[in-house]
Amino acid sequence: METITVATWNSQGYKFGDGYVDNLLRGYGPDVLCLQECGDLSDFFTDPETYAYRNDMYIGKRGNYSLVYYPWRGGCRCSMAVMVKDCHRLESATLFEAITGRDDATEPSEKTEADDGECELRKGLRPIMRVRIRAGSSTVTVCNAHLPSGCPAFARKVGYAFLTGYKPRNFIMAGDMNTVPDDWNLPARLHVAEAGRTYPWDSPSRCYDYCITDIGRPTASETYYPGTSDHLAAIYEFDI
Repeated sequence: METITVATWNSQGYKFGDGYVDNLLRGYGPDVLCLQECGDLSDFFTDPETYAYRNDMYIGKRGNYSLVYYPWRGGCRCSMAVMVKDCHRLESATLFEAITGRDDATEPSEKTEADDGECELRKGLRPIMRVRIRAGSSTVTVCNAHLPSGCPAFARKVGYAFLTGYKPRNFIMAGDMNTVPDDWNLPARLHVAEAGRTYPWDSPSRCYDYCITDIGRPTASETYYPGTSDHLAAIYEFDI
């Protein structure tokens, strides 16, 4: 049995140049780090000339990690990344678009929710990043999610589309879910793992960062990082 550590953080624009992400990597050494709202990382590859562009993502190196970077809308703040420590093999990196091909899609309301619990679909949703890694004798898929904000029911709708359309096995979907963990109605084989709910300030983001997995319940912790992000880094340890 292999033990891996997966961390997730909505950094809200903070990245390597600010020191926060590097401090997280040095302090906790996670096997996998999922970043949401990481901004433009195109200048932060260790060897920019060696990265490859595949499946709409840049794949290269950052120190002793593989860096998979998805420049959402050209590299705006809501871009995303996944980092995989070199001791594990990065087998694949893909994107999953939960809702596509809807010409009639519109932006959901920031404040209102439809009577049936669903908001209207919208174009330009952030996809879910998927990396498949080989850790020892085990293979695990880690999914970096930043579900839509402004409407919890719509965020869950996108999450359900992923969980039912992809039907993952031996997987961890971690990130900013933009809906509280208690509101998910999941099949028996899936469960929510929370890092905790003790925060030094009163913020609605305090319960949004967690993971959904079909792996046995992990050990979980959370770490505060300074700056203007109102999200904490959540860290999970799994036996796979």
